[in-house]
Amino acid sequence: MGNTVVSPVIILALLFGFSASLHMSRFIWIADAASLSLFSVARVSRALNSGLPILAALILGLITAVGGGSLRDVLMGRTPRVFERGEPYAIAALLAVLVFLACDRLGLDRSISTTAGAVSGLVLKLLAARFHWKTPAMRFRMEAP
Repeated sequence: MGNTVVSPVIILALLFGFSASLHMSRFIWIADAASLSLFSVARVSRALNSGLPILAALILGLITAVGGGSLRDVLMGRTPRVFERGEPYAIAALLAVLVFLACDRLGLDRSISTTAGAVSGLVLKLLAARFHWKTPAMRFRMEAP
């Protein structure tokens, strides 16, 4: 009797695990995009709470969010996403911080400002992936003296 219940459960668990593994990279990408936005907003909020001026808080939020993601990528043996061609990584963090600061400046509740900032950065990353938006490549020209 026990085997008749266990077999379908095992089969369902295997099917679920196989299905989840197919979508795991998408889930990780979305989690990374969300954490980038949320982390940048969290750092700016903390910097403002500590009494730093807006510009210093903005820079701190960007550096810690992009730097944290870069450190994670280096420890995983990958090229940091901020250096990948066409990746709007830092731009998404900047948008999240700017939306947060604008909402905060308008006097909205911090929870609303945080949500608006984090969602805006995430939405930018999702739209960029969906519509294949790329940042322009930087090119430096060396001119002869």
